[in-house]
Amino acid sequence: MAKIIDGVAVAAKIRTELKRRVAVLGHRGIMPGLAVIMVGTDPASAVYVRNKMRACEEVGIRSLRFDFPQQVMPKEVLALIEDLNHRSDIHGILVQLPLPPQFKISEVLKTISADKDVDGFHLYNVGGLVVGGTVFPPCTPYGVVKLLEYERIPRGREECGRRRRQQHRGKTDGPHADAEGCHRLHLPCEDSRPGAVHNPCRRPRRRGW
Repeated sequence: MAKIIDGVAVAAKIRTELKRRVAVLGHRGIMPGLAVIMVGTDPASAVYVRNKMRACEEVGIRSLRFDFPQQVMPKEVLALIEDLNHRSDIHGILVQLPLPPQFKISEVLKTISADKDVDGFHLYNVGGLVVGGTVFPPCTPYGVVKLLEYERIPRGREECGRRRRQQHRGKTDGPHADAEGCHRLHLPCEDSRPGAVHNPCRRPRRRGW
């Protein structure tokens, strides 16, 4: 029987726990800091970044936003990333994708320190999904895993469906799922509409929206 998972309720519980953990760090003189880099004015990216920073504020994480114009030279963004890598008050760096065509995305992701790569796209973190030792797992599959854990749904080897168009998510979701010993996630690139995470099922089924 299918079970509806209330992701909003689960997220609220997780954020309450995160707020407590951030407060503990504060008593030790540590304030977690996130740097968000955005190039251009893509409306969807702007909403995404705004929501991330709002979530940081909710749990007590300090967030800094760095905006660049669409025509910026890649070396300027890379120089900022290098500077953030060495800042002790910045614990996480996030470069909002997509980037303009003058950027080589692999170079940008490689420049971010693996220890601060909160998106989990650095080669070290991607490889860690397979062999273990990743610092930050990709957020989408990790979120699926946390939903299953909160609902106490057994994480077997069955398949469940989830569809994402972005190539970088397609590459990281599957390995993360296998490395965690949970459901294998199949991510066809031709469909950008959100799929559904079902109870463990033999075959992922597409739902109409």
